[in-house]
Amino acid sequence: CKPRHGHSNCHHHCVSMRHQPLFFEKVNPMQTTQFWQLIDQSRLQAAAQNQTHAETLSEFLNPLSPAELIAFEHTFTRYFHEAYDWKLWAAAYLIHGGCSDDGFMDFRAWLIGQGETTYQNVLGYPDMLAGMVEDEDDLYELESQDIWSVAVNVYQDKTGSDDMPTDANTEFPTEPKGKAWEEEDLAELLPNLYQKFE
Repeated sequence: CKPRHGHSNCHHHCVSMRHQPLFFEKVNPMQTTQFWQLIDQSRLQAAAQNQTHAETLSEFLNPLSPAELIAFEHTFTRYFHEAYDWKLWAAAYLIHGGCSDDGFMDFRAWLIGQGETTYQNVLGYPDMLAGMVEDEDDLYELESQDIWSVAVNVYQDKTGSDDMPTDANTEFPTEPKGKAWEEEDLAELLPNLYQKFE
């Protein structure tokens, strides 16, 4: 999935631990309720204090123990992989005018950052994003999301180690879920987003 019309609205990231496992260790994922509470509370604080979500999430994660940080990261990674979906990628492609793999990483992180209800609803019906993204500010937020690296960074600061254990029970998906698409499929696949962004 490559950017169209010469645009490149996606960021280049260093290889993350979601791409290249360092070593495996059995650690239970964080309880779903606690995970989403941290996501929601940090997002609300970011809006109230005019900070980025990454900044406030870092503040919320800093008091956690290394084991809790690992559990948070494992839970985040599972939701991150669950969103590796062709139809969702098509939505990101339409919104941004093209979307590379790195850009889709940011997009999925942004989606997780919107909370459990929005995450689940958008996964089930990506075309609803047409009602959520209205202007350049929204697009900027989608393009500059980096909360996917926060737990790793806090863990590194707290332990001095670059080797956060990966989840032995989660494999990196080699292909998105669902059916691959071509540009000519997008009008039928996501009619509301197509009408808004084409």
